[in-house]
Amino acid sequence: MVFFHVFALLYLLSEKGMTLSSPNRMVTRCFRSLETLLGEIEAMESSDLQKDKISLLLILAINTVETFINVYFRVLIEQDQYSDSKEMVLSDLSHDNGSNALGLKSKLNNWPPKVLKKSVNWSSGVGAEFDKLRETRNKLMHFTSSHETFSHGQVSVNGLTDTSVFDNLSVNDAFNAYHVTFGFIEYILRIAGTDIEQLPHAMHHWAGIVPQMEP
Repeated sequence: MVFFHVFALLYLLSEKGMTLSSPNRMVTRCFRSLETLLGEIEAMESSDLQKDKISLLLILAINTVETFINVYFRVLIEQDQYSDSKEMVLSDLSHDNGSNALGLKSKLNNWPPKVLKKSVNWSSGVGAEFDKLRETRNKLMHFTSSHETFSHGQVSVNGLTDTSVFDNLSVNDAFNAYHVTFGFIEYILRIAGTDIEQLPHAMHHWAGIVPQMEP
């Protein structure tokens, strides 16, 4: 059982027609949606409909990390010790909705070493797990058709496409995506200098998940 407690300041700035929230709000909303999807997937019998939801969860998992990265680094660069990176991050974010948008992997390869002076380890641990999840998500979200032939005896069917990445999805993939997402955000907070003792509270803030109490 996961308990949510979301800290979010929300009010309407009527003259501009916008709502303003604390920076963590959209990240906590992403985690809430992941939890909702995970519960629905777990309650379903194996079917294409279940795989549809697993596919959506994998896509949302990567979106959750990108939302966190965008917001977290936007918050960091307002601090004096990271202000040298402000122009770079703002420039990269300004392209997010255009043809020159910087992909998540590019942000993760550029921002941590330039802002935090530490790089993401893609070769092992949660960095490698997240990269594998990102690649699976890309295959689903940016699906590219192949041209296959199925043969059985004297019968051949041409022009088929390989949908193995979808058909091999399982409930375990959904749970793994959730845990890797959570773990990767923890990892970014750690390389940013969050003490291990403060990590549950930091994740409470960013993911909205109440730390487990010791018995």
